[in-house]
Amino acid sequence: MKRKLITKGLLSVSPLIGILPLAVSCSTSEINSNPSDFLPAELSKAQKQALKTQWDNEISIVIKSANAGFEGKIQTEFLNKLNQRFKQFKNEYSFTKDLPDVTFKIQTGVAKETNWQNIKNDNKNNDIGIIQIDRVLADFKKNETADEIIENLGAKLVAQTETLKFTWQLGNNDDYVDGTSNDPLIKAATKYNELAFREHGEFPSWTADTSTPAGKKLGWDGSKFAVFYKRVNEPDNLFVGYRGAIYISGDKATRDKIQKAWNDKDLDAFLSFGILREGTNSNAGFKLPAKLIQKHFNKSFAEVVEILVKNKNVLEVDSPGADLGKEKGNKIYHIAFAYEGDTNWLLPEWNFYTPKNYDQKQANNFESQTNDVVRVLSFTGASYYDTLFARPTLHDIQIALIAKALDSFSVAENTFGIYTGFNKIRPIAYSEFKTFIENRKLLG
Repeated sequence: MKRKLITKGLLSVSPLIGILPLAVSCSTSEINSNPSDFLPAELSKAQKQALKTQWDNEISIVIKSANAGFEGKIQTEFLNKLNQRFKQFKNEYSFTKDLPDVTFKIQTGVAKETNWQNIKNDNKNNDIGIIQIDRVLADFKKNETADEIIENLGAKLVAQTETLKFTWQLGNNDDYVDGTSNDPLIKAATKYNELAFREHGEFPSWTADTSTPAGKKLGWDGSKFAVFYKRVNEPDNLFVGYRGAIYISGDKATRDKIQKAWNDKDLDAFLSFGILREGTNSNAGFKLPAKLIQKHFNKSFAEVVEILVKNKNVLEVDSPGADLGKEKGNKIYHIAFAYEGDTNWLLPEWNFYTPKNYDQKQANNFESQTNDVVRVLSFTGASYYDTLFARPTLHDIQIALIAKALDSFSVAENTFGIYTGFNKIRPIAYSEFKTFIENRKLLG
């Protein structure tokens, strides 16, 4: 589930925050409000008329993309359930039970910038947008306070997304310590390499065919390899954020040299192995790894951004995982910035994370000295998962009912989450969103 951050200029790119403690609920004019706060026992005649006037019979939930497989029957069944949940809650209140039933639809293929602008412009075909907090903050000056930002959002809070934790999951607040083998980000990467590649073979050998023993263990569910995720009924199985990762490729000797450059904090040597990154507006493909490099190599963030943009050994590509270990312009790039767990939702036949000299005959030899394979060097600090915002004239009572309907889906019921990573959509208070903003702003 890729996340993009819009920036206004090269050195205006700012570092991202770590994940912070969770909180509660939702909507617009009062800072600590829950959805149910906008569901009073009764309304005046004037209030009922205003609600009737603003009531929207069709609600569009807009996202950039969902993984392949969500279209058709699965999407239809989810939307039918959502329609029924909303109707159930609507009919519980005297002032909404006689209003028209609502039909939900999910619209994909809308760029995040367009989505956010449509929300703020009160576009009636773009009722609810799932938007990253960093995109929201890009509209405001650095010296504006969280209260000022909330006051001038130009949109209404609806809910907060959360995602299933990985089986190797770091703690919510784990961040860079020293980059050694005892660093939590390094320890988790080592655990991932063992769980993924020692237990299941090298990535190009994985299979989505659940009729085979290997495929059954991996558990492809139509969108991801489920073996690497907490179970839907496990306690403490959700995370309100995501991380990036630094992937490396090569035979054992090459990977050891990259590791040595990292351990020695020799940035020039590290760069010499070639880095693939996404554009500067990408979180996992640029910003989160850049922040990690800043900390590890003791540079300013502006210095790291300049290096990653201007250095001849760094190449911007659309999908670093697709090009890692392959020849690009007479050079093989051995380092890539991408999402934590990026291989979890990719199929090997798509040719990601398959280096040029990979040997399929050694797929199950984790300790091979000669096979050209991929490993994770380190995970990065974390950033927040997306938030749901409503266009400004969507009525607070309808927003509250939407939040209640979405929150009523358990992780197991939420098939939308399987294909987007938004495994849980739960209410968010303005007080919690204010905390998100304040902690984001601590890093400039």
